[in-house]
Amino acid sequence: MRISILLIVLISNILWGQQWYPGQASVIGGETESIGAIRQRALQEARVKILQQAGINIQATEIRLKEESKLQLVDMYGSFAQSTARGIIIDERNLTYSSQFVTMDKLSLPQVTASLEALVEIPKGEPDPTFEVSLTADKNTYVEGEELQLTVQSSKDGYLSIFQIKNDTCFILHPNPLFPKSYDNRINANTKNLIPPEDKPYSFMLDLEGGNGERAVEFLVAVVTKEEIPIGGRFNKKDFFSLKEFNNWLVNIGVDQRSSANIVIQIVKK
Repeated sequence: MRISILLIVLISNILWGQQWYPGQASVIGGETESIGAIRQRALQEARVKILQQAGINIQATEIRLKEESKLQLVDMYGSFAQSTARGIIIDERNLTYSSQFVTMDKLSLPQVTASLEALVEIPKGEPDPTFEVSLTADKNTYVEGEELQLTVQSSKDGYLSIFQIKNDTCFILHPNPLFPKSYDNRINANTKNLIPPEDKPYSFMLDLEGGNGERAVEFLVAVVTKEEIPIGGRFNKKDFFSLKEFNNWLVNIGVDQRSSANIVIQIVKK
């Protein structure tokens, strides 16, 4: 199986501020795809359209999983574009879904439409072009039960946080909130950092949760800030937040004070 990454960057100029935008998107599900999964994809695409309406810089990551005679597109764009872009969705309202069946290739498939309004905030300032972050895993595809090892490098000294995004939930991988000593998350410029560190009493065990039972896709992001700004407080003891909470944390960090990188990995059944 081959995984290829498609990066799309849409550029425009817009003043800082907040504004509500409407968005609507329809997606057609697969034969075995759950209605919940189809709804989530429709919601993601509606969010993307809202961001595009706001005229912001959008960096999208699409993962194409190619099998023998079937091309499946797993869209990570809507899950995190609002967090890596110059504009961030910080609130949503009036979310509704409608569904119907459509015929494609003699198959009756479910089509779901998601409609909502979202509040988009454009952060102040300009990104620091000398502030770059890289995030890599030791491989692209893992078997369930394997341990994940990440490497992060930053062009500047800072404080590193690593998150796992699943639908609308953001899990904190580093610094691990269940181990307070792990909050020493300072990193030095131009130094390779292994995560989890070799001397830490925890590991990242991969599973198929959120997948289809045979395969799952994980979206990971590393954020480095020039100052220590932990989400939820320094010793919050909470290892996950909603994507909305995460976005509100991120939008309050000046774009010149942070940099990020993201990757996608695949987990397959044993």
